[in-house]
Amino acid sequence: MRPNLSTMFFFILAAVPMLGCSSLTSPPETEIEPKKYEPPATVPAATRAQPQLIPVPPPPSKEEERVAASHVLVSYKGARGAAPTVARTKDQAKKRAQEVLKKAKGAQADFAALAKK
Repeated sequence: MRPNLSTMFFFILAAVPMLGCSSLTSPPETEIEPKKYEPPATVPAATRAQPQLIPVPPPPSKEEERVAASHVLVSYKGARGAAPTVARTKDQAKKRAQEVLKKAKGAQADFAALAKK
């Protein structure tokens, strides 16, 4: 009885991996001793470089963060939010605002009094 081609192919495929793995499964010729753990050498604190501190300016005080504002509004007929009783035109309102500005920049200006008018 003659072996068929598929049987021979199977034996060849089974034998090839065994040839390559023989060096992986056999023990090494010489035993290798594992290296013992040696912790890294420590440097005394006196010889270590000391960290340099970076100067940081203090945060601004809360007083500096406050902002106060005052303003004068001059309404005119047709302006958003203007009362229905306002009869002044836009040009008249602009002229009045410029007069208030001129008085506010004056030497004896009292802004609070100007705003109440």
